[in-house]
Amino acid sequence: MEDYFSTRENLRAVIQVVDFRHKPSLEDQEMSAFLWNRGIPVLVVAKKSDKIARGQWSKYLKVIAETLELPDCQFILPYSAETGIGVEELHQAIEEILNEEESEDE
Repeated sequence: MEDYFSTRENLRAVIQVVDFRHKPSLEDQEMSAFLWNRGIPVLVVAKKSDKIARGQWSKYLKVIAETLELPDCQFILPYSAETGIGVEELHQAIEEILNEEESEDE
């Protein structure tokens, strides 16, 4: 995996999927640190956000951000395939990443 992330010239970002309901695992933490230490932009997608009441989101986002040592919660996108929460935002984020790549290639 290190070779892939280190030598992939056209890699612009990584989407890291975590479960919104649980503190990120040790493997999640290691992957996040690995990517940030190499300067690879990361968007954390917190799946199953529909299982948590919106009023509780900030608490769960804070746990994810602190556990993954993210600067703040802006790098975390609540997402639910079941209800559609975050689907449009994820598509927009991917479009932005792809558009950045295209503009850099020109």
